[in-house]
Amino acid sequence: MRIKVIKTNGQKSGFIGTVLVRKIVFNMLVGSVLLFIFLQTIWRFILPSFISQLAVIFIIHLRIYI
Repeated sequence: MRIKVIKTNGQKSGFIGTVLVRKIVFNMLVGSVLLFIFLQTIWRFILPSFISQLAVIFIIHLRIYI
């Protein structure tokens, strides 16, 4: 089944109207939302744990050389 995309003035919308807007922009929006959710997870759970582990390693390193 071939679906033709036509603008409101009756002309064909072409590549930009069909592919770019419908596929690429939609995928970019979905990717941005997923990236935002993923970054929130990193900032809340992974990063504090990583920083505290680095702090412990740094303290142990300082105690060795003191």
